[in-house]
Amino acid sequence: MTKGRGRQARQPEVTRRRIVEAAGRLFAKRGFNGVGFRDIATAARVSLRMPNHHFGTKEQLFAECVRYALTEKMDFPALFASEPSGTATRIAAKIRACFFAVIPPDGRSSWCGEILGRALTENLNDALKAFQDGLRPAREWFHPALRTIRPRMTPTAFALWYGSLWAQVSFFVTARAAILARLGKRRYDKALVRMAANHLVHGMLKQLEN
Repeated sequence: MTKGRGRQARQPEVTRRRIVEAAGRLFAKRGFNGVGFRDIATAARVSLRMPNHHFGTKEQLFAECVRYALTEKMDFPALFASEPSGTATRIAAKIRACFFAVIPPDGRSSWCGEILGRALTENLNDALKAFQDGLRPAREWFHPALRTIRPRMTPTAFALWYGSLWAQVSFFVTARAAILARLGKRRYDKALVRMAANHLVHGMLKQLEN
């Protein structure tokens, strides 16, 4: 056994994290079908058997990358750890938190944001479930907060509002190239991201007035 492989065996959590980080970047860039276990093992600097050993299938690894992005890198549990507050100011702050978690304020592309876009377009059941599970803290914060403002809000109305929020956030990931081409820009910048976040907040709060 080589020294490197012995270290992998002794530190399974470290190895898992390296695999997820490497796989997440590759999946974000190439998509699910454009990446194989050999690519992931090479990028993570682990033996070829390690991705399969730790995650079973490529779909399960993809789903774990989505979950890891939301819960560890973007840290949605911490973003929504506070008690729900039904004020427009607090709701606006949480909407911005969602947007900036996926689209960093400096406009740079993040593999975590990109893989969420992939999760919504690849149509893989495990990844979609991981997406929903990872966003549970946000859903559980927004639901009672919105009910404070609109006590008669039905579950269907909330689902539409919440779905609209994430559809618009993900649009800025999945349509990045088209948006930049339309604006004649090479990349997202701070001003564009701030304007997009403000537009999102205004639109989502406006829906609550109807």
